[in-house]
Amino acid sequence: MSALHSLLDNLAAAGIAYGWRIDAIVLGGLVWALAAGYEQVRTAIA
Repeated sequence: MSALHSLLDNLAAAGIAYGWRIDAIVLGGLVWALAAGYEQVRTAIA
């Protein structure tokens, strides 16, 4: 969980630095989390 938390912190820092919108950062983080979770489930089943 700490890895995900630090990733989101890094995304937020990068977003602020580059002037991205916070909602776009959150949406990107959610998409990444869903993709990572799906990949873990798919790997566990296979």
